Amino acid sequence: MFLEAHHARHGDSQLFIGLAVVILVAGALLVLRPLWAALAGRGLLWTTLAMTTLIASIDRPVWMSTVTALAMCAALLVLGRHALDRSTAAFQPSHHRGPLTLALVLGFADVATLCVWSILAFADGGARALPFALVFTAFAAAISVSLVGLYRLYAWGFLLNLGLNLAAVILMLFDVFHLSVVRLIFIVPALAQVLIALPVLVAIVRRRPLTTPRLIARLGAFVPVTTVAIMAGLNLQVWFGEPALRALVRWGMSHL
Repeated sequence: MFLEAHHARHGDSQLFIGLAVVILVAGALLVLRPLWAALAGRGLLWTTLAMTTLIASIDRPVWMSTVTALAMCAALLVLGRHALDRSTAAFQPSHHRGPLTLALVLGFADVATLCVWSILAFADGGARALPFALVFTAFAAAISVSLVGLYRLYAWGFLLNLGLNLAAVILMLFDVFHLSVVRLIFIVPALAQVLIALPVLVAIVRRRPLTTPRLIARLGAFVPVTTVAIMAGLNLQVWFGEPALRALVRWGMSHL
C-alpha cells in the first residue's frame, strides 16, 4: 500500500497510506491478548480487504493492491478462530456465541470504514462533503456505543446495533448519500449483520435460545472460509475481464 501510494496521485496516495496504517494497526491488535483486540483486528482486516477489493473493481487493477488483498485473505485464513473462543469477564454468552462474535467483528469493521470515510470527507473540506463527514462520524460513534453494550451482553447494545444496521441498509438502498457503487462497502456488512441478528432477536422475544439444526451449524462453519475465498477470487478476477462487482452493480441498477 505504501508503494502504491508513492505511485498514485496526491489525493489517492492519502487513501492508500490510510489503508496501510489501518493494516498495521490491525496487526498490532492481533498480537495483543484481550478478546476485544482479536475482534477489532479482524474487523480492521475485513474493512481494508473490502476497500481494496472495491478500489480494484472501480479503477484499473494494480498489482500492489492485489498482493495486499491476497495477503489479508491469507492472514484471515491463518487466524481462523484463534483466540475467539477465549472467555472474558465481559463477554461470556451462554448461547449464540458464534453470531454475537461475528456481529462484533463486523461492527468493528463498520466503525473503521465509517472513520476512514469521515476523515476523507473532512479532508476534502468542501461544502457537500462536510454533512457526509458529520453523518458518518455520528454513525461511527453510535455503532461504537452499541459494540460496548453488545460486548457486555446488554440487550440495549444488541438492539441499538440492529437498529443502526437497519438504518444503514435503508439509507444505502435509496442511495441517500449518492455513493453509487461505493454503497456496497456499507450495505453488504449491514445486511449481513441484520440477518445474523435475527435468530438472536427471536430468542430474546421468545425468552429461550433457538436450537440450530446440526446440518446448518456444520454449513455455517464454512461461511468465513468461503467468504475469504470469494474475496480472493474477486481480486484475481479483475485481471481477466470486466470486474464482477462492476457488472453486478450495473445489472442491479438496470433491474431494480
